[in-house]
Amino acid sequence: MYQPSYHAAPGPEAMLDLVSAAALATMVTVVDGSAVIDHLPFVLDRQRGPLGTLEAHVARANPVWQHLQAGAPVTVVFQGPAHYLSPAWYPTKQTTGRVVPTWNYVAVHARGTARLVREPEQLLPLLERLIAASERPLHGSDHWTAADAPAGYLAPMLKAIVGFEIEITDLDGRWKLAQDEALQDRHGAVSGLQTLGGPHAQAMSELIQSTLP
Repeated sequence: MYQPSYHAAPGPEAMLDLVSAAALATMVTVVDGSAVIDHLPFVLDRQRGPLGTLEAHVARANPVWQHLQAGAPVTVVFQGPAHYLSPAWYPTKQTTGRVVPTWNYVAVHARGTARLVREPEQLLPLLERLIAASERPLHGSDHWTAADAPAGYLAPMLKAIVGFEIEITDLDGRWKLAQDEALQDRHGAVSGLQTLGGPHAQAMSELIQSTLP
């Protein structure tokens, strides 16, 4: 990922916070010189490995698990808030006109090698962790669990999927938050985003504010 020094991530903990918060990620595996891309939910276990371990699963019908089994390296892309910045928000537009539009975003690339999880006694707990991570924000303590489904229904479903985990060996992050713009234009971007409202604009506004001196 292109990573100018002024867009550097705040540090490993901030990158892992983004990984934990992301609902869906893009997994990229290179097979025979071509990129194989899958979009999957992941859950992060920060206690396993120096940078944590990612857990996910795919359909057994998806051949990507065979490449993972063979030790293909994996990159998982997590993206946080992103938003367009209009030059109309910049005071510099009124003085020199020397401004252009851009997109701001935060993103993390996590790399590692996968290990398959196929035994039911390991796969079911992995699924329960994935389910809990997605259900908890919706329902609090009263969320759906695998135990709510009949055991006879779950058993064949488990045979139709393959779980895997990736111990993260490397993290790259980019926090593109208008750090290379004039200070007055960064303030202008914050004001413009706040005027727009909405969760995406608000999140980006708060991120830009966190970088202001």
